[in-house]
Amino acid sequence: MTFEEILSRLTVQSRNGQKAQAVCPCHDDKHASLSVTDAGDKVLLFCHAGCKYPDIMNAIGADTDSKPAAPKPAAPKPKIVAEYSYTDENGNELFQAVRFEPKDFRQRHKNENGQWINNLQGVRRVLFRLPNIINAIRDNRQIYLCEGEKDVLSVETLGLVATCNPMGAGKWSEDYSETLMCANVAILPDNDKAGREHAV
Repeated sequence: MTFEEILSRLTVQSRNGQKAQAVCPCHDDKHASLSVTDAGDKVLLFCHAGCKYPDIMNAIGADTDSKPAAPKPAAPKPKIVAEYSYTDENGNELFQAVRFEPKDFRQRHKNENGQWINNLQGVRRVLFRLPNIINAIRDNRQIYLCEGEKDVLSVETLGLVATCNPMGAGKWSEDYSETLMCANVAILPDNDKAGREHAV
């Protein structure tokens, strides 16, 4: 049975090219729960309320040449692959930047009960590796300003002092500029439009 023939036996609520939303004939459907898709060599039917493909086909008196839509694979659960601690001048942790895979970044801090809260509301924001920066300014050492924490750690493997601001490009604060007042700073931008604008 073709896509058009199947649609002719359904109450179609909306259609966009080869896709349509229709009232499912197998349950008291008030939300057009049935997705109908013309996939070329077959017609895909998927009821978001859970009705089975054979029941839908039987309800409209159709044959079973068409195939039910395969369920979408679940998205992989984000996995923490790196945690970067931001501290105050004395090394006390203020918050963390957390990197996930698939690639994503979030900030979090601990509440008074030691539980992680996934935001920075009410949290003092500082530059990464703040104690190292303060010591470098005191000793008149070069500070390398990177775009992200991973780059900072890479620069440090060379025996150099580096920092970055939380949340990446476009999130610079005047407070960070005040921290670096009178410092000897070299800016290392990422080689893309966002990185160059951030460096400026």
